[in-house]
Amino acid sequence: MLQAIRHFFAKAPLPGSRFRVRGIGIKERLSRRLINRPHGTGDYLFMYFHTPGRAGCTAKAGAIESGSLFIWPQGEHQFYGNDRRSLLHSWFNCEGSLVSRLLDNNRIPLRTPVPLPTPDSFLRFLTDLYRELSLQSPPDEAISENLLENWLRDLRRTIRPGQEAVPERLRLVREFIDLHCAEKLTVEKLAAMAHWSPTHFNNLFRKHFGTSPVDYAIRQRMHRAAYLLRDVNLSITEIAGRVGFEDIYYFSKLFKKRWGLTARQMRSSFQKGLQEARDCIESGEIQSGR
Repeated sequence: MLQAIRHFFAKAPLPGSRFRVRGIGIKERLSRRLINRPHGTGDYLFMYFHTPGRAGCTAKAGAIESGSLFIWPQGEHQFYGNDRRSLLHSWFNCEGSLVSRLLDNNRIPLRTPVPLPTPDSFLRFLTDLYRELSLQSPPDEAISENLLENWLRDLRRTIRPGQEAVPERLRLVREFIDLHCAEKLTVEKLAAMAHWSPTHFNNLFRKHFGTSPVDYAIRQRMHRAAYLLRDVNLSITEIAGRVGFEDIYYFSKLFKKRWGLTARQMRSSFQKGLQEARDCIESGEIQSGR
């Protein structure tokens, strides 16, 4: 990640676009003083405080703790800094219709400190944006807009009440299921891995992933089976065994329930699509790439 960057664009990249950036600062240290701009800078100012300071939309701005993000809207009075010691901060100035729309859509608070658990997402966004706008000629408008949208969506997920992250233990169990779905897995065994009771584990899994752990494992088996069907050297019985089913009839029942057609029908559809592609190549409708 880039360190101690302070860059103002003489000419805003992506002129005429919905997202125009005028300056970027990454872990910039401001000397002991207070910045007072009664009329702002005419654009949005996003600022993360790595160390404590003051921030607000009046000259009587209150204290702001380290680890907080503050956003000034366009035309607002910008007051920030620290009159007792230097201030370490990261920031960027921008304007454009996309900025306003994304802030509204994601319900991002303005004019108030927003505590963040870590600055990593913001710093990663600033670094990627700086590289795109400074090192690419010309910079890509879609990439720049996507960087902004993805960061603001992540910010919304971080600060919105009721949005819970998946517990680490639960995530690790799901990854285990992904790798071992063909094995005989029970709720009791999986719950023990996470050090929860089977009931608590089952409820948490449903809450975060929308299905039970057993149904999730079966779904992963069916996806694996559909992938293996493309290999014509494998019989359907062999495929059933590879995804953990000794009973071919039970496998067939679950497969049709999941996909709406039998394994044999799905294999036929794959072969039909392959043959149609070959026919198009032979007729000259598409190039083979040779």
